[in-house]
Amino acid sequence: TADLYLLFDIDLPWVDDGTRMFGSSEARQRFFDLSKAELERRGVRWALVDGDGEARFENALAAITAAG
Repeated sequence: TADLYLLFDIDLPWVDDGTRMFGSSEARQRFFDLSKAELERRGVRWALVDGDGEARFENALAAITAAG
């Protein structure tokens, strides 16, 4: 297992870039909920990353730093 898992929020618009799946709001929410539940079920360390642009990047860095 990893030391920390980053779970990215679904707060940004979905972009069809040819590699992403789960384009509908319902599918995105279901995948997010299943991912979160699995992280919790396994008892691993994880952090939610949200925000837009630079704020999202900073939130990811803050989560990694906090995990130390």
